[in-house]
Amino acid sequence: MNPPTNSPSPNGPGASAEVQPHLALYWSLVLATACLYIAALITAVFSWTMPIFSFTGEYFTFGPGLLLGALVHFVLSIKSVEADKVAGLFFYGKALHKAEPGPHFVPLGLMQLRKESRAFQEFQFPGDPEKVFHGDDKVDLPEGMVRPIRVVTRSPKDTEKEHLDVQMTLVVNFVVQFRVVNIFDFVANIGTLKEAERQMRDAGETTLAEAITIRTAGQVVTGLSDINSLLEDAIQKRIEGWGVEMISARMVAPDITHDVSIALANIPIARAQAEKTVIDARATRAKLTEEGQGAADAREALLTGEAKGLEAQKKLLGLANGETVLAAQVAQAVVGNEKTILIGGESGMKDVMAIVKGAEAALKPKAVAPGDGK
Repeated sequence: MNPPTNSPSPNGPGASAEVQPHLALYWSLVLATACLYIAALITAVFSWTMPIFSFTGEYFTFGPGLLLGALVHFVLSIKSVEADKVAGLFFYGKALHKAEPGPHFVPLGLMQLRKESRAFQEFQFPGDPEKVFHGDDKVDLPEGMVRPIRVVTRSPKDTEKEHLDVQMTLVVNFVVQFRVVNIFDFVANIGTLKEAERQMRDAGETTLAEAITIRTAGQVVTGLSDINSLLEDAIQKRIEGWGVEMISARMVAPDITHDVSIALANIPIARAQAEKTVIDARATRAKLTEEGQGAADAREALLTGEAKGLEAQKKLLGLANGETVLAAQVAQAVVGNEKTILIGGESGMKDVMAIVKGAEAALKPKAVAPGDGK
């Protein structure tokens, strides 16, 4: 049988040939162990009374000791695989046989049992939110904390005018979910969950940096689905041959800083206030227009009524024109609405008549000399 190979496959980064179990070697070791047990039993029977040494006057015989040793070895060779584990038997690193949940015979000194959790694993990079240190990089990292992943977006073009079409530094994080399905490939090609976590982070950070640096901050937010597809493809290629099944790889919505978030949250409020201002201005303009039109209509009605009244007065008094009537109106405006007017002597009467005559002369249409008009 050809030995397994762990060399990278041309299928992609991190890919390797599947590790094949050596079932023939497994059964050979089991048979050899069984033969040793049988040999120990036969030897114990024929040497049951053979003394080995004495201790405080008592002799210990070879047969019972050999039988006890074989029994202890058998008991210690019984191993169990829990229901939430994926396991396999190895001969000092060589894959032998997959071990399903339940008891298994693993000859002590000849085989080793390796187990990993078959439950879904979830890694959040760079770490859980409460373990991410957001302080200055000049400050020493507190114990148990990790640095955030920071990526700079590109600067906007002249045609990009949205609120987030700007260049800024984003704090990003992503989550990968997977589970171990093949213990032999996992042990041969990646080894431990910690090493798997490290390599997934490297692949994820590289992919996100390449995807984000060609986008503005706004395009990162709107293109989150496309970025997640790139992230998932990159990690899927990296874990090929690891013996794991990836469930998902997703970037969490980027952190665009607290101040920017507040400003964006206030945009709808500002827009609503602006719209309300426009509506109020339109309402005020409409109100003033209606009030002006109403005042104009009222003024027109008043003047029309006054004209009709003057026309009626002219007819009633038998006047040839309306200038005399208008002069009387002017005189009334000058002296007021007093019913009794005191006039001092002849000069006072002349003054009143002068007012009336002057108003009448001012209201008469002027004669236009020939050639002066248009």
